[in-house]
Amino acid sequence: PAPGQPVARGDGLMSDGALRHTATGEEKVGVFVWNSPEGEDNVSASYLNVPRSVVELADAMRGDGYDIPPLAEAEVIEAMKIMIRPYYRTRDTAALEAMLAAGKAEAVPVREYEAFLATLPEATRMAMKEAWEGPDSTYLTLPVDGELHFVIPMWRIGNLVLLPQPLRGSRRADEKDIYHDKQRPLHHAYRAAYWHLVHNVRLDAIVHLGTHG
Repeated sequence: PAPGQPVARGDGLMSDGALRHTATGEEKVGVFVWNSPEGEDNVSASYLNVPRSVVELADAMRGDGYDIPPLAEAEVIEAMKIMIRPYYRTRDTAALEAMLAAGKAEAVPVREYEAFLATLPEATRMAMKEAWEGPDSTYLTLPVDGELHFVIPMWRIGNLVLLPQPLRGSRRADEKDIYHDKQRPLHHAYRAAYWHLVHNVRLDAIVHLGTHG
């Protein structure tokens, strides 16, 4: 097995067991949304009406007892545009600041992510170092109160957390070339987003909504 795979598999089985014993309506569910065709004002996925799907999913979950307020399609569209924008304006700190101001992001100290990074196999860390810039200079990195943070695009809606699928690389323009590149290591911003949602937000389940084509 690959380094760390047995431990990861064991953790997954334990999480699955815990989820089975969690009462319906109490779970925290994350929904990652694809942005395809690309465009910072385009809230869609291949053959899927994303805003309507999110509204219907929220309605169904609320009917099953989840604490999720009613949503409108226009509200989902506006929120997703705010959260997608930094993926296209990768050197525009104003887009990150606007997300925070709108309550559509959470700031995670880079030092906390670096502590997690140090627990990964050396081969993984070296591959990331060779492929990408450091975690202190990604498209989601911003100084907040004098300390560097990852600004993770995400919208907490009761038991539901909605966010755009992070970029596999460092620029939206390069995504088509690396979607399925198994040799290219995950970018720091991508890994930081999933790490925060799993270890800090402590999601019970993750849904990937839509595809890229």
